[in-house]
Amino acid sequence: MLKQLPREIPIRPPLASLGTGPAGERRLLRRFRKPDGCLDYARIHPALGGSGLDALDHAADHPLEVMVHPAADAERSALRSEAWRVTLARLPLGSYRDLY
Repeated sequence: MLKQLPREIPIRPPLASLGTGPAGERRLLRRFRKPDGCLDYARIHPALGGSGLDALDHAADHPLEVMVHPAADAERSALRSEAWRVTLARLPLGSYRDLY
């Protein structure tokens, strides 16, 4: 299916291997526009046992995606936290449209 998509459509960088192996994954990621990385919210927010919101420091200069599941009570609560608001206030925000 990916061969049918126009190259200018941005895609999500994988959190894990797509099963195509490193070479296949590199070809895929070269072909499409994408953020520089994709982070799992639960692995970075301290309230969820994550390593710390400073993992987002890279986003000051490079586009990153944060994958979050707000339907999960714990993640929704962490999204409403003061720490999250302060972190986002210091970073540029955008959408996949901004990758064009």
